[in-house]
Amino acid sequence: MNIDQSVNIESNPNNLNNLKKSSIPLSNSKNESMVNTTTQECIYQVVFSPHTPNNLISVNASSHLHLWDIRSPKPKVMDFVAHGGLEALTCDWNKYRPTVIASAGVDKSIKIWDLRMITNIDGSSANNSIPNPTNQMLGHEFAIRKIIWSPHNGKNILSCSYDMTSRVWDDITDDNANYQSSRRMNSANSCRGIFNNHQEFVLGGDWSLWGNPGWVATTSWDEMVYIWDTNRL
Repeated sequence: MNIDQSVNIESNPNNLNNLKKSSIPLSNSKNESMVNTTTQECIYQVVFSPHTPNNLISVNASSHLHLWDIRSPKPKVMDFVAHGGLEALTCDWNKYRPTVIASAGVDKSIKIWDLRMITNIDGSSANNSIPNPTNQMLGHEFAIRKIIWSPHNGKNILSCSYDMTSRVWDDITDDNANYQSSRRMNSANSCRGIFNNHQEFVLGGDWSLWGNPGWVATTSWDEMVYIWDTNRL
């Protein structure tokens, strides 16, 4: 016999109060001093980690990528320049590799970062450190507005750009990526295919979670939503 062990909040209002208190992150607790989490720049995207409820990443107009930990009294635990001073517009977590993230922006590149390889970088707002990515994907002709890691494959990334195309990429880096040559990192060979049916800036996209593993949807200023199969490019 299955027994429902969930809390009955309606029958006991105290349970609701206890639930609220236990759910408040440390950085927002009334017992902690107020923490300034502002970045003083437009923040274009923030994404929760799919591996832990405590970590987020964000990117902003000053090219910085931030790693946040909501358990900490000082939530911004990592801060570095990701795109050479140009605006960083989008970021995402790899769904299969917990320490791997990607970012993209006005410099027309997609950069892959392994947080384990980024050291001696704290959350100081004055931090202008520029670490090396484990991979860099080039090919778009204008700024990249959106990137999304595939939920089905830890190597596939979808990108949407102001060059009116959407592209699918293969990240072929692994745990030895730190030792790979910059020549391979800067090649465009990792682009699997280009979808160019849109007639205006491509600003959004997503992978189908329950459909065919290759299905994606993209949308644009041309007022169209296209559903297409990345495996048929």
